[in-house]
Amino acid sequence: MLFRSGQPSITSITVSAVNDRPIIDLSGTSDPTTVDNEIEFFEETGSVLIADEQLSVTDVDDTNLIGCTAVLTTTPDGANEGLEINTIGIPITYSYQTATRTLDISYTGSLQEYETILSNVYYYNNDADLDDRDREVTVVCRDESGSATESSLPATSVIRMNPFNDPPVIDLDSDTVGGNYSTSYTEGQGEMPILRSEEHTSELQSHV
Repeated sequence: MLFRSGQPSITSITVSAVNDRPIIDLSGTSDPTTVDNEIEFFEETGSVLIADEQLSVTDVDDTNLIGCTAVLTTTPDGANEGLEINTIGIPITYSYQTATRTLDISYTGSLQEYETILSNVYYYNNDADLDDRDREVTVVCRDESGSATESSLPATSVIRMNPFNDPPVIDLDSDTVGGNYSTSYTEGQGEMPILRSEEHTSELQSHV
């Protein structure tokens, strides 16, 4: 039996490229579903890095990023706390807006450079009476595609606050807080104050 071959059919397929978002992983884990980080801050230690030292920045479509934004969600200690960055020689442009608690970073640089940039973003708090509520810093970075998906999904660093109770300070003289006081006593003179002056009693009480 003979079969006759027919004419070939051709199907045309159009492939449309879609920009993939950059991925910012503050946690330093190898799990792509875990990009958030958690850190501890202790009162009167100054500042702490918001990301793990093994953080990663990846983008399957682009080799460069053009900027990042880090937002501190709340500042119950007011102007005593905020975000700062150590530029470590990379010529970035950055600003921190206290009113919006936002650190803006602009720079066209490689993914590896942005790993370095983000690994030098700090949360600081100089309040000696620390509010113990958690803080959160949310980071979003942008690639150079100019598309609707140029921005990464947010990665968040949760900061656990650790205040401690400061000991009372007793001031026995009028020169320095916590200073000692010395005087002389003559036999038979009766009672005498152990503070420099009577008016300093209120300062003593205010420090206890």
